[in-house]
Amino acid sequence: MGIDRFLACQCPILYRLLCSKRTLYLLIQLTFPIIFTIYINTFSFLQRDANTTVICQVPLAISGNTFEKFNKCGLIINIGVVLIYFITYLKLRNQTALVSGLKFIFKSILYTVIFVILGWCTVTIVNIASIHLVKDVDTRNICMIYAGMGLNVACASNVFVFYIINSEYRTAIRKLFGMKSEVKLHTTLFLNSHLTNK
Repeated sequence: MGIDRFLACQCPILYRLLCSKRTLYLLIQLTFPIIFTIYINTFSFLQRDANTTVICQVPLAISGNTFEKFNKCGLIINIGVVLIYFITYLKLRNQTALVSGLKFIFKSILYTVIFVILGWCTVTIVNIASIHLVKDVDTRNICMIYAGMGLNVACASNVFVFYIINSEYRTAIRKLFGMKSEVKLHTTLFLNSHLTNK
């Protein structure tokens, strides 16, 4: 998502070209996640040990040093996402007031990404620290399990962030709970439609 926003701000012509070829653009976006997943799953499969009992719970079922690789890669990816969003923010900050809509979109996505990245960073840092600092295996496993709570809270907070920021999400969420949504008329839309009808 961050790369998508970065391309939209930095290279709008290329972005429009990619959006016109949706299937190709989707395949390009999925290339890295697919390669990364194959890499992690392959190494995890190769390092399996039939004589070692593993806890059948995410993420403790990954054996060998694959789990550490997964956490280190996750930390690097999170740092990369922060950098991409920071560069995009600087780019948008220098734009004129005409693109205030883009700034609003970026702001709503930025809040969501901050929550999720804080959750993931907490998980990856605690997991890496547990591997190297905690000697007792059971204590290490408990630390890794509870580290995931930050990520769960971060992911769950997306609902509240979108509810506060985005009126369309607010309407959809209110409908899910059987509540009536407030209808607001935008004067600019009314004025534009009035002028075009003349």
